[in-house]
Amino acid sequence: LSWRIAEALNLVGYRFTSVREEFGRRRSGPDDREIITWCTEHKAAWFTLDDDAKREYEALLRAGHVPVVWIRQPRAGLSEREQFTRIVRYLERVLTELANGTGLHFEITTGGGFVVLWDGKGPKRERKRPSRRQGP
Repeated sequence: LSWRIAEALNLVGYRFTSVREEFGRRRSGPDDREIITWCTEHKAAWFTLDDDAKREYEALLRAGHVPVVWIRQPRAGLSEREQFTRIVRYLERVLTELANGTGLHFEITTGGGFVVLWDGKGPKRERKRPSRRQGP
């Protein structure tokens, strides 16, 4: 996510940081494993648009009980404003779920919905996907 989103959320009282702030302006940026390690060490949640990280590092995130919010994008992507709007829409719910121990991994769907994927205790919840109707 953009450092501008983290900065805007900080301005209204949330404690957010960005990869840029924590790791500096590297040419290639930190890899996901570095980010996950940082989140583990600092007891921080990871808000990310990175679909590949979910497939590759979900087991590591679960093992470390790292809170994560996967923000799914439509093919055309999301502008910073759209990303910000979706985060703000669900941020209090994420914080409540974390505080109550009822959620640890979340997804903001491409359509802007919200799903608790894992509560940190039992097996991963499977998302129910809408069935696709076959044509005549």
